[in-house]
Amino acid sequence: MPIKSKMFSVFVVAFILTIFIRVFVFEGFIVVGDSMEPTISSGDYVFINKLAFTFSKPERGDIVVTTSRDSKQKIIKRIAGMPEDEFSIGTISTNIDPMEYFVLGDNLDVSIDSRKLGMIDSWDIKGKVFARFRFSELKFSIF
Repeated sequence: MPIKSKMFSVFVVAFILTIFIRVFVFEGFIVVGDSMEPTISSGDYVFINKLAFTFSKPERGDIVVTTSRDSKQKIIKRIAGMPEDEFSIGTISTNIDPMEYFVLGDNLDVSIDSRKLGMIDSWDIKGKVFARFRFSELKFSIF
């Protein structure tokens, strides 16, 4: 096999492997918004593990990427309420359904979360945030 043909084959395999990992295993994106301050800031680059909940369930305190019911836009929030919990904020109490989670942003003053959006369905959780790169400080953090 000629060297050009081998190089092309290696390139194609590497490309397919990269796409597979990006679609099914890991994903990264830049955060827009301050709802998770100070843990995650606008402009930070976060990495999510899409397989994190394949063999286990999310736990209280996990930072997850999910989609909101109304817009299907990706949002980053912390799990605050678990399935079948009784959850209270102020004078309002609710029971969380078996396949739903209550999520909050760390910056409660600006976060649009389950207080406004309602519960998050378990199948809408796209993955768990496991790392962050903060460009402003050139700092990498693992959660």
